[in-house]
Amino acid sequence: MRKELIVKSRSLTGTSDLTLLAPIIPGLVPSLDSITYKSRVKRLLKTLQGGRVSMHEYAAHRPLADAVERVAAIHSFRVVILEPENKVMLAVTFDGTWESYIRILWQKVGTLLDIIFCNTEGYVVSTGSFDEWTAWVRRVQVETSFFYNTHGLTVDDVAYLREEETIHRAPPSTAPPPAVSHDLAATRHYVKTAEFIAWNAGQADTIAAYDTLRQGLQSLAVLFRLTDTYLPGTPDGDILRRAARDLLQELVDITDQADQNELPDELATLIKKRFSRQLAWLYAMPEVTRQMPTLPDSVDKASFAAVQAGILWPYQGVTHGCLILVAVDDRVAASAFLDELIALTTTEENKPQQPGLSVNVSVTYEGLRAFGLSESQLEFFPQEFREGMEARASMLGDFRTNHPRRWRLPSPNWNLGAGATTAPFQLSSVHLVVQLRTGSSATEIDPSEKAHPLYLTIQKLVNAPGSVNVRDGIRVLGVQGMHRMLNARGQAVEHFGFAD
Repeated sequence: MRKELIVKSRSLTGTSDLTLLAPIIPGLVPSLDSITYKSRVKRLLKTLQGGRVSMHEYAAHRPLADAVERVAAIHSFRVVILEPENKVMLAVTFDGTWESYIRILWQKVGTLLDIIFCNTEGYVVSTGSFDEWTAWVRRVQVETSFFYNTHGLTVDDVAYLREEETIHRAPPSTAPPPAVSHDLAATRHYVKTAEFIAWNAGQADTIAAYDTLRQGLQSLAVLFRLTDTYLPGTPDGDILRRAARDLLQELVDITDQADQNELPDELATLIKKRFSRQLAWLYAMPEVTRQMPTLPDSVDKASFAAVQAGILWPYQGVTHGCLILVAVDDRVAASAFLDELIALTTTEENKPQQPGLSVNVSVTYEGLRAFGLSESQLEFFPQEFREGMEARASMLGDFRTNHPRRWRLPSPNWNLGAGATTAPFQLSSVHLVVQLRTGSSATEIDPSEKAHPLYLTIQKLVNAPGSVNVRDGIRVLGVQGMHRMLNARGQAVEHFGFAD
């Protein structure tokens, strides 16, 4: 039975959403207070919101970067305690795709989510495996049925336009050197990170540095009060301490200066005396650095036989190419055809040095199903591959004039017999794509014409041996010609404008 593919996130013109719903742990927290997990997370959220309101609305300037703003892709971020369900709900609206956003969320605000969701059942701490944490997110994510956002602008767009408006409204400067025009200043303007803005605000002068210290120590004192319910020396206590270090990055830098005698002696002594317990708690655990996957310094040539050519390095001297779009009617017969194709496939190990015939093979998601993979096996493939480009058009920027409903679908154009239909076919009906490339001095023509340098190769591939009939088990939906773009100097250029 075919299993329905559930897409939980919704997107609109490049903006997407994420909604998590996690059940709160029942019972009391093992702490100095008799307090439930629900009361603890409520107290935590009240504390965090109070600090955020003070920073955004009361403070004259903001020398501490907002943890959520550091993500630089979030339009809105809200956490709700649902009652009487006793669940924590997180709802986020962000730029881009789920897959790219979730890794940034893990990197930038993982420890913030830790202190919230460690109060829920089955939570996986973000300082562990990214894959395990992501699996938890998918498990508690709920499907969004209706989604709207002020679309058309990214978070960076909003920040850029806001600052550009400020530049244009600023009075002209008369101080030497000669003032730069507003238009030139706006052109030079670029979007700065939240960390950069906060650090420069706190380092502008001595007063600003002291204000950074004051706001940071106030925030530290507030977070330290939570240790009554997040006991030091316990896993939850470690989670709170890691989060404090991430939330107060600028304070950590300033107090490091105090340790290095870069602050006045009287101030440094006062800090250590008044906030000795809080600072000792903050520094009792080293900062957590997440290990990101790294690419190898070199490629193992022994693996070249398993990598199709054209992936690591482009083909050279290619002038003609085509795509053979194939549908599978019989999986057994089609599997034999696929075995033949694999034997012909060009790899990095057997790639021709001079322009010659090159063969690449791709199987679509529907093709994997047509070849007999089970629903449980298909679930191992990435979500974005299973959804397909048409379903993800909004996140890929394909909307309005390039919306999938306006795409020009291919039509059958190969060995059309009497009464054959030429109606366009849906891309989901394509199961197998065979890509052929070669170098030739022939003019660029349609591959269905006999003068095309790949015409005989196509015939040989798709026809039954010793026959002009199409092989059993497969159906050639169409053959699409590939176009090689050349610049004025005759150099090959790919379609986004970069020379190979």
